[in-house]
Amino acid sequence: AAGIGGALALVVQRTTVPGRRIWILGIWAVLLVPSYIVAVGWQVVLDRGGILSSLGLQSTAPQDLFFGPAGYTLILAIKGVPFAYLAIAGPLAGLSRSYEEAARTHGAGRWATLRAVVPILLPALFAALTIVFAESIADFGTAAVIAPNADFPVATYSLYTSLSAYPGLLGSSACGAPLALSFKMALINACITLVIAAVIARRLAARQIGVMERMLDLTLMAAIALPGLVLAAGYIFAYNLPLLSNLGIHLYGTLFLLGMAYLAGALPSTSRVLMGPMAQVQGTLLSAARVHGAGPLASWRKGVLPLLAPSLVWAWLLTFATTFLELPASELLAPPGQKPVSVAIVQVLNKSDLFRGTALSIAALAIDLAVIVVVTLGFRVLAPRGWKRIGARIV
Repeated sequence: AAGIGGALALVVQRTTVPGRRIWILGIWAVLLVPSYIVAVGWQVVLDRGGILSSLGLQSTAPQDLFFGPAGYTLILAIKGVPFAYLAIAGPLAGLSRSYEEAARTHGAGRWATLRAVVPILLPALFAALTIVFAESIADFGTAAVIAPNADFPVATYSLYTSLSAYPGLLGSSACGAPLALSFKMALINACITLVIAAVIARRLAARQIGVMERMLDLTLMAAIALPGLVLAAGYIFAYNLPLLSNLGIHLYGTLFLLGMAYLAGALPSTSRVLMGPMAQVQGTLLSAARVHGAGPLASWRKGVLPLLAPSLVWAWLLTFATTFLELPASELLAPPGQKPVSVAIVQVLNKSDLFRGTALSIAALAIDLAVIVVVTLGFRVLAPRGWKRIGARIV
């Protein structure tokens, strides 16, 4: 994932490749589609009675490959490419071209120039490796689809089966409006997460960071690697204690607790996505605005927000999309009678109702895509012209 993501970042940020915008939209499309939807897609193609079978191309070899470590790794790698791209594209976009120009001036070819630039990007490359590794460890969606039919253990699915044996922990939600509930929760979580993540990213992107910022960075990375099931189980065991009930704190089995889990799950990744754009914002912009009489809020609104507007829009869309189809916390923390759409999809698929499961998945993805289209078109129509041009190269 880091190799492919780095190559894509280099091509998009440093070349005039045709269809650059389409390439970027493709990367975001892979990022926004949940891993369990990707796994279900492969399952529909390769499983018995699937597309290959209907075409008379049924073979056990692709099934054995898909339901084995190789297929599991392939899906994780596909889902990891966008994270690697975002980790590398930001620093690469902010890297001066003078290094490449100096190398070419002294006779270096393309590969020699690349060898001169790659060492400068080593922190970004290691960040890409770390983020993809952490996301892969914490992934549950792929395990939920592949692990039940696989002949090898997957840690997150084993944890899920253990938690399901806990009395009353994974009770079914019988009815509800999954799409409406997930839409509302995703909308609220995206707005709250964007504000907090922007503040965190600004602190971590400062040229000089202290001990607190380093501890915050380490905490965020640990949170990315923490499986969502572990986080949700911790919320259950913490907020279902008699001590909290005696204090009048009744959060277990409520949408508020589910929203807390959504926020905790989305904040680390969104903060990481915004670190690259934040690093390109010079602190002198705020100082110049203050010198000319602008207050703190006006300085951000007039001097910084235009530079970050495209990145903030994409970060909001990323948070909305991942929350809308989030599975681990939804599986464990959804209140009775209020079932998120991801839980509804998995429950239908577990009943081997592939037709309804596919239909519900398509409906969820259609809503996700509609939100992306409406927000991006709204930004193009309503945002000032400078906002649409300045900072666009970051995303």
